[in-house]
Amino acid sequence: METFSIRKLEALALIIGPIVALTFFLLEPGSLFIDRVDATDALGKIETLSSNKGISHLVGVLTSLGLVILLYGVVGLKRAFNADSMIDSFAQFGVFCLIIGGFGWFVSSGFVHVIAEIQMDSEQMKNIALGIQKTDNGIAGTSSMFVALGFLVVSLRFSIRSFDGSLKIASVINSIVSTIAFIAFIVGVSYEHDTMIAIGRACYLPWTIWICILGIRSLKQGCTPQTTGVA
Repeated sequence: METFSIRKLEALALIIGPIVALTFFLLEPGSLFIDRVDATDALGKIETLSSNKGISHLVGVLTSLGLVILLYGVVGLKRAFNADSMIDSFAQFGVFCLIIGGFGWFVSSGFVHVIAEIQMDSEQMKNIALGIQKTDNGIAGTSSMFVALGFLVVSLRFSIRSFDGSLKIASVINSIVSTIAFIAFIVGVSYEHDTMIAIGRACYLPWTIWICILGIRSLKQGCTPQTTGVA
């Protein structure tokens, strides 16, 4: 038997972080609940953010906070894997992808504050705003690819080497979801395809559920859950 352990605070971060980040991402103007616009509609996104400055700044800060909390938990997850095992070394690569992608999302959330304050009272300012928004879209899209790849790899690790039957099933499902998201983001970002980006973003919810399950299982096991050893 092999011990897989993370600290209690890191386990809590895996539960709280993704919930906070997802909730306030969905509340961001232009996202799902407030003046929704297509992911590739840069001008529409700018107008929505600038017309809802107060809430744009608020959700930008809270989304960033949620991502920082999540990344803290993810770093603990990386440390918990046994680098001497091939499958755990591969899982560490997946965690690294999650960290890179999560940091990209963090940078992208910072653009919200800049875009919300832009006054498009001239053609020059409009072009500047569009440039910033397209840069934001590029960073967010590329980051989403890395996050999807990270979830895919880490989920595969737990589906093969699970300490819990229900977590094993959830990990298999999350691996499938992450594969779909990875392909969807590649196509969506490369060809500015709104439907594919929407499919990728729909995977945010199962990702959140899965990583919360991982955090909860760790807490229930005293943050030292057991895994089946595989050479």
